[in-house]
Amino acid sequence: MQLRDYQNEAVQSVFDGWNAGIPGNYLISMPTGSGKSLVVAALTDKLHHQYKAKILVLTHVMELIEQNIQKLVTLSPGTNYGVFSAGLNRKELHHDVVFASIQSISGHIHKRDRFDIVIIDEVHTVSDDGNSRYRKTLATLKMMNPNMRVIGLTATPYRMTTGWLHKGDDAMFDCIIHEVSLLKLISDGYLCNIVTKSGAVHINTNGVAKRGGEFVSGELETAAMTGDVTESAVCDMVARASDRKKWIVFACGIDHAKQITDALISHGITAKMVTGDTPKAERADIIKEHKAGALRALVNVNCLTTGFDNPAIDMIACLRPTGSPGLWVQMIGRGFRMHPDKKDCLVLDYTSNSINFGPIDKINPKEKSGDSDGIAPSKECPECTCIIPAQSRVCSYCGYEFLEAEIKIEHRATEAPILSTMIEPEGRKVENTWFSVHSKPGKDACVKIEYQCGFDTYYDWVFPKSKFRSAYIKTCKEWKIEPFDNAHDWVAYANGKNLEGPVNIWTVPDGKYTKVVRREFVPF
Repeated sequence: MQLRDYQNEAVQSVFDGWNAGIPGNYLISMPTGSGKSLVVAALTDKLHHQYKAKILVLTHVMELIEQNIQKLVTLSPGTNYGVFSAGLNRKELHHDVVFASIQSISGHIHKRDRFDIVIIDEVHTVSDDGNSRYRKTLATLKMMNPNMRVIGLTATPYRMTTGWLHKGDDAMFDCIIHEVSLLKLISDGYLCNIVTKSGAVHINTNGVAKRGGEFVSGELETAAMTGDVTESAVCDMVARASDRKKWIVFACGIDHAKQITDALISHGITAKMVTGDTPKAERADIIKEHKAGALRALVNVNCLTTGFDNPAIDMIACLRPTGSPGLWVQMIGRGFRMHPDKKDCLVLDYTSNSINFGPIDKINPKEKSGDSDGIAPSKECPECTCIIPAQSRVCSYCGYEFLEAEIKIEHRATEAPILSTMIEPEGRKVENTWFSVHSKPGKDACVKIEYQCGFDTYYDWVFPKSKFRSAYIKTCKEWKIEPFDNAHDWVAYANGKNLEGPVNIWTVPDGKYTKVVRREFVPF
């Protein structure tokens, strides 16, 4: 089995980091469908056979344990490994390589000698609570071996409540040692493109309580099932996805999932549902039916976001609003894998997730969000379409009164862009350009370029430092300027030569800011 270039780079980044003396625990960020299991296998193989390390591979889902083992056996057939998982009916603790579920091994870790390396798959599931199973187990392992290192892999290296996994005083990881670009994997043909169809969508969450930044499930489910929302959404789904063969639908709760499933069946769509309460054997049979084509739609509640692998999925319907960017990315990620029977994956979002979070390749979580719901602090008045503060009960423009518990999932799917490449840049004429040095305490200075376009000002940033070397050199060539080693020399040269700026720029939204993505210069 041959690793792809980006998988080899991910593996090598760990050893390059150690060789460079970068301390601590490492994160590897890779999109869903990019082959994290193969990277886990390659890391395990190299660490075990070349460095004689004792390795524990941890995860929280039985299916992921099986996937990781299968990849290691394929890559390195002679590896002697153990498995500690109640779900797999194996409790083998004393091998040099052990694959385990955190639920099964947490109370038994003290019964063996040390581990040198712990690899955690889907590490975003590790709680920041010091009393959680993961945290207690890692603390015990660290006492047994103070030099133990942790390597985490995930498609979403952040939490809803605390932001990035490698930032903050109590962060478990010290850095993201390697990150694989979602857009590059799509453009290189390793991942499937995501598409949306035109439509209208709006969700108003006023009156639905939140806890820990996420909607209270019972209240959200009640709101989502109110009126004819489900029936209308299913009608829209059937119309828009008539040419799609493998559907996965995300619901708010068990009753909601049943309502959706019944509606799909009434429209002639073969469908079944799986939830956390579905017995394992029954769940496995339903998933087999879906993969085999006996079921067109698989409706689920919080159980098919990790450890579920069906590359043939070509339509994702979301009727599950969330305040968690990680959960949103994981849901969309079910459609990333390539399959001969599909050219792309259609996403139908019957919530405001895609509007609230923006393109999934540009999500930038807050450092500390506390109980924030992660949703934009504004809303649209349904009467006059003016944008007003989210907490407003009455529109200040037309007087429209919002209901106390008003929440509405529109009957058609959104056309908000799922990927940043779907955003059409907007052209602007540049009247003036200024150059200055921008610096912050403890950080290298950068070049700040300001463009005056009518009454608006837009900004470019140039970072003359080694980690941005290729982008820096490309920018210097575009401006016809020498690649100086520091921002002060760059700005002095630009101002001294009265450097001409572009005549036009093109911008796209980038979170709460605007990013310049293209410049048009007068021929030199």
